[in-house]
Amino acid sequence: MDPSAQGWDTAVSFEQLCEREYGFREETGQAGLDEILEKEELLAALRQELAKLEALDRTILQMASNGISEAAIGKEVGLSQKGVNKRKHRLLEQLREQLKDYR
Repeated sequence: MDPSAQGWDTAVSFEQLCEREYGFREETGQAGLDEILEKEELLAALRQELAKLEALDRTILQMASNGISEAAIGKEVGLSQKGVNKRKHRLLEQLREQLKDYR
């Protein structure tokens, strides 16, 4: 029996799976643990920043993220299409700036 082979009942770390060329990451399409943690931290920071926004701004961003046109958003929130456009771009730039450390 090959001493380097481990049975299924032997504990194996994620790193060992990757080192032994089992193709764990590539075959499953899963990100590394560090990458997953970074994404979780980014999402937590994004939620925190979104919670600080005015209700109108959150509504605009939510509707825009759902593919609703700026004109339709404007009708819903009482702004012109141009007003929605300017506000949306200002908000996105503000979020980019506040979350720049997570890139």
